[in-house]
Amino acid sequence: MDRVWSYAALRSLASDGDRLVLNGRPYFLRMVLDQGYWPDTGSTPPDDDAIRRDIELTKAMGFNGVRKHQKIEDPRYLYWADRMGLLVWEEMPSAYRFTEDSIARLTRQWIDVVERDVSHPCIVAWVPFNESWGVPNLPDIASQRHYVQALYHLTKTLDPTRPVVGNDGWESVTTDIIGVHDYDESAERISARYAVDDGAVQSAETRATGWPYPRRRRRPRRRAAGRVE
Repeated sequence: MDRVWSYAALRSLASDGDRLVLNGRPYFLRMVLDQGYWPDTGSTPPDDDAIRRDIELTKAMGFNGVRKHQKIEDPRYLYWADRMGLLVWEEMPSAYRFTEDSIARLTRQWIDVVERDVSHPCIVAWVPFNESWGVPNLPDIASQRHYVQALYHLTKTLDPTRPVVGNDGWESVTTDIIGVHDYDESAERISARYAVDDGAVQSAETRATGWPYPRRRRRPRRRAAGRVE
C-alpha cells in the first residue's frame, strides 16, 4: 500500500518601514546571491544529498537565506529549504527584450511559478523583475512601468501574504522592498554612500524609487559581490 504524507507551516511576513517582519518580529536578512549551478549537471541538482549539502554549507557560512538569481529552483530544493530553515527569494528569469511575446510568455510562466510554489514556507519574497532586464527603458516609457506595476499587483493578487519586489536592484516603480545593487569593491565608499542619516536616506529613496527616475549605472566588467537592502 502506498503512503503519502505532507507538512504545513504557519508564519506571517510583512515589510514594516525599513524592516522585514517575520512572525511579528523584525528579521534581518543575511542572504547570498545563489545562481544554483552544479559542476556536473548544470542547473539541475544531481540528487537530494547534494541539495542538503548545499543548504548546510550556506547556513554554515552564516547566511540565513538565498536570493535565487534568474532561476526557478527545483521543488526538491524548496522542500529541503522548508525542512532545514533557509529563507528563499524566488526570482523569475528575465526576458532580454520588451515585446508582446515576452510579456505574454513571462506573465503566463510567472503565474505557473507562483501557483506551483506558493505553499512553500521557505519563500519569503517574489521577484518578477531584476535590474530592469526586459524593461530597459523603464524611466522613459510608460508601458514598461505599467508592465512592472501589473506583475507586482498580479503577484499580490495570487499571493497577498508575501512581499513582492517589483524590480530588484535598479529603478523601482512599485515594490514592498527597495533593493539596491551596488557592485563597488570599496567597503569605505559603500559605507559612506549609504550612511544612515536623513540626507543619505533621502538620497537612497530618490535614487531607488525614481521621480525623477535614476539612470542605470553601468556595471563594471568585474562584478564584485555587493548588495544593500
